[in-house]
Parts: sequence; structure tokens; C-alpha cells
Amino acid sequence: AKNTTLSPPLPKVINDHTLAEYVKTHGSSIWHWTGSAPMGTIVDSHFRVFDMDGLNICDASIFPDITRMNVQAQYFMVGRYCGLVRRKKEGWGGPHHGHDGHH
Repeated sequence: AKNTTLSPPLPKVINDHTLAEYVKTHGSSIWHWTGSAPMGTIVDSHFRVFDMDGLNICDASIFPDITRMNVQAQYFMVGRYCGLVRRKKEGWGGPHHGHDGHH
């Protein structure tokens, strides 16, 4: 198979040092990039970037860690939640927008 990805073999002797070196050498986040702007460090709980007025981040970069399963649901959830937070902050869906805010 031309498009097969194989993991490198584990070290022959496994201890804390060899395992740490293995992870440093072969670990990668190429499959699900996250954590480049973690919540609590770069953004607050309202998705606002610290010390940057008007800049918000609402994507996978806010997660300091990811789940071991497919991350799609996690990304959908944060997108939806971010939208609801912004909607509440901006007053979207209120009478001045021609909607009552209900489904």
C-alpha cells in the first residue's frame, strides 16, 4: 500500500528516559493540531485574547489537550458555544434584530 503510515518501533529497553526520548523524537500532532493558544493562558473563558482588544479565538487552538477519540464533536461543541457566548454578548437575536431569540 502506497499510502500507509507506520509507527516507528519502540525502543528495545523501555524506561522513563528511553520512553521520553522516543516521544520527543517521534511524537507528532500532525493529525489534530491543538493547543497553540490554550484557554487560560492565551484566551479567557469568553474566547478573548489577553491584552489584545477585539481579538477572539474560537478554534482547536484553545484546547490545551485533546481527547483520545475523534475530536470532531469537541470542535463542533466549542464553535457552537463560542457563537452562543458572542450572541449573548452582542445581543444578537433580540428585538432590535427582528428575532425573538427563540427557535
